Amino acid sequence: MFFGLLWILAFFNAQQSFIVMVSACTYYFDSNSEKDGYANVGMGVKYAWVYHIGSLAFGSFIIALIEFIRIVFMTLAEQAEKASGNNPAVKAVVCIANCLLQCIQKICDYIN
Repeated sequence: MFFGLLWILAFFNAQQSFIVMVSACTYYFDSNSEKDGYANVGMGVKYAWVYHIGSLAFGSFIIALIEFIRIVFMTLAEQAEKASGNNPAVKAVVCIANCLLQCIQKICDYIN
């Protein structure tokens, strides 16, 4: 259920970003020197739900999966650090793995 919550939140975030992008594009390309354009939010909602729902859901699935892996790893890392005491090798491995997972998440956010 926690993964489903992450996926839904990522989907709403992707949908919101998509609608804002479509609205900004319609405003920009409808404007000229004589008149200001208008941001067509309804078109953004229509495009998001009719034409791009699968792409938004798949991209948000990938982001939710990476977030879920990071959360599970951080939970296990905290338990390992508590169990090992003050072992610097465990802290170094946890720090390196956390850095790698953050890099993967940033790359996926950029691609998405």
